[in-house]
Amino acid sequence: MDDLKESTARKTLSDSIKSIHIADRILTMTYPLVKDEKLLVAVLDNTYLAASGAINAILENQRELKKIPPYHADLDSKMNVLRLKLCNELKINPKDIVFIEELKELVKAQKTSKIEFNRPDKRVFFDGNEVHSLSKIILEKHIEKTKNLISISERVLSEN
Repeated sequence: MDDLKESTARKTLSDSIKSIHIADRILTMTYPLVKDEKLLVAVLDNTYLAASGAINAILENQRELKKIPPYHADLDSKMNVLRLKLCNELKINPKDIVFIEELKELVKAQKTSKIEFNRPDKRVFFDGNEVHSLSKIILEKHIEKTKNLISISERVLSEN
């Protein structure tokens, strides 16, 4: 049974790596050719999937090792477990946790936006409270931070 859980964490990490490769490919290859700002939303979604998958892989691994108690499936619970129980032990920078929460809020704002439109090289949306925008530069930074988070997940899984 332990092998099954370990493979679940590794599969989650593998899916996370695939998602970040898709996001990177859309941003660096497809978007410059097509120039459709709607692709920036797809990049955001895949980046968020990759970041949350990296966190899930760490949590599944630590749960298998019985280092953390059971937790709820929602992202807020997972982030609290990670922040309170694992950041110091696994040497995870709290800024990485804040980044994932910001990414989650950005995805949520885009999904619930009442108004969404394109500007040159940007996708702009209004969620009722704030105006948000996605650009290639912003998403490149998010992809790099997510790749760093995936590297942390790989390190944690290889140590255990």
